[in-house]
Amino acid sequence: MIEAIALIEKIVDGEVREAFLGDKAKPHALAMFFVMMGEAANKVGAGVRMAHPDVPWQRIAKLRHIIAHEYRRIDHGELWEIAINDIPRLAIDLPAPPPPEDFD
Repeated sequence: MIEAIALIEKIVDGEVREAFLGDKAKPHALAMFFVMMGEAANKVGAGVRMAHPDVPWQRIAKLRHIIAHEYRRIDHGELWEIAINDIPRLAIDLPAPPPPEDFD
């Protein structure tokens, strides 16, 4: 999720909403980064979800489902708003990833 958030922040950084939405590729790339984030959210265990109730796990997963399966319902303007208004807060609220497993 952290990687997807970084990609979302990078793609909208310095952009103007109207120019961004008028681009042929950027809005679709943004949608795919949200799919990445939703896929990762679906793999988060129940214990982590319960320990971090401030993260909207269900909403993130649902957004991924809409983009992946109901693509005609994608509102790129809404994705832009989420990227600008919600993603910075989500980046703060996400728990730190666990350390890599020690295979020694």
